[in-house]
Amino acid sequence: MSLRITCLLMTSILSTVSVSAADDPLFSEIAMEAVFKKAGASVVEMATSDAVAGFDRVTGVGSLSQALESAGFDPQRKGQSVSVRVEKAGWKLPVLMDVDIQRDRIYCRMSLVTIDPDTVTDHASLLSLMAASNQAGDAHFAFDPDTKLIQLRTTFSNRGLTASKIQTRLTELAETALGQSDVWMALKPAKSKSTAAGDTKTAAESTEIAAADAKTSEDDLTPIIGRWSATVSADVSIAIDFVSGGTFQMVHVAGKQSAVSSGTVTRSGDRLVMAEKGATKMTFLIQSIETTSMELKIVDSDGKSGRLIRFQKSGS
Repeated sequence: MSLRITCLLMTSILSTVSVSAADDPLFSEIAMEAVFKKAGASVVEMATSDAVAGFDRVTGVGSLSQALESAGFDPQRKGQSVSVRVEKAGWKLPVLMDVDIQRDRIYCRMSLVTIDPDTVTDHASLLSLMAASNQAGDAHFAFDPDTKLIQLRTTFSNRGLTASKIQTRLTELAETALGQSDVWMALKPAKSKSTAAGDTKTAAESTEIAAADAKTSEDDLTPIIGRWSATVSADVSIAIDFVSGGTFQMVHVAGKQSAVSSGTVTRSGDRLVMAEKGATKMTFLIQSIETTSMELKIVDSDGKSGRLIRFQKSGS
């Protein structure tokens, strides 16, 4: 199928035909069924398990990221740690997570508020925070001297992990933090309390994971806005329409089988992430973006880049 015909598929209604799945090397890296919703196809309901696919335990940073994705979070790798943002009651609470393979434990540090220990005079609030730890179950409040952050920390077993268990533990951690918000918010310097209690309610504005909370600016996406197409193999083609405002529509054609998906696109530096609700996120490493051409590499769950896909802009 020519590139022009593939691009036209972006604006046409796709016909549904019943054929076996094509032997596409792209599917070996990102499963078609996991990324796209088949256009016009009926899906038979089947029994499923909420166990993280391929996991009984996390074995490293890559598998921790995959487990968090399965639990509905948007993980960001930071060295040997993974950061996520837990949203609860209007708050955006950043959590940094590590896995200790030898001890089979996962450690969580939820950043709450930045303080200056040299100027804190509200000793009653400090005592209240210590008392609050007694009511936090298996979590406890702590001060990180390197980042000057008050954190809520917890740990849980790395055995028998499921998506629902991970989601429950992080949700419970957020509920514990918000249940004591009056205590730790009282420690924040007076000049910045109004900011912390503002409309966005974003905790710990200046932390090591603040970048994970940043929204993709329109300028970052400007170079990719438009329709692009690529031939992956002899009978496999992809067409993507990136729209201003951070949305996309994609058509994937393999032989006589086609699939369409849509969702949001974000860019952070040289990383491009396409997310469809209820489907696995696709992450690409941007190799180059020119006026009429673009090169992207697929990034796997371990953060390693693989297949290079060369796109041409429609009409070029």
